[in-house]
Amino acid sequence: MTGMHSDYVYCSSLLPVQSLDAYLASAEGAKREFRDPGDSPEDALIKKRDGERLHLWLNRLHPRLAAVAKLLMAGETQAAIARHLHLTEAAISKRIKNIRAIARVELADLGGSPLLT
Repeated sequence: MTGMHSDYVYCSSLLPVQSLDAYLASAEGAKREFRDPGDSPEDALIKKRDGERLHLWLNRLHPRLAAVAKLLMAGETQAAIARHLHLTEAAISKRIKNIRAIARVELADLGGSPLLT
């Protein structure tokens, strides 16, 4: 919109255009709580740290296990992973059990991480 400031909100042709800054400074706007839907700075830092650690852990896994783990983390199903790697679902299931056993020991302290929630 030409000539308008960037802090104006336009929602409907039936409502007047109102400055967001003016609304938030008003008594009515001050009563409302606008929560940031993003992570807190602490959670963001923890997720970054834990994500880096998980990435390093994946790179240390045997390549056959790492391939399965990465596909699982990408949201693939066991059946899709089996097709992708040209293996049986039983072989994928066995690899997942191995991955879980290793992760229980090596990544036990990540259990409460916001990365996993």
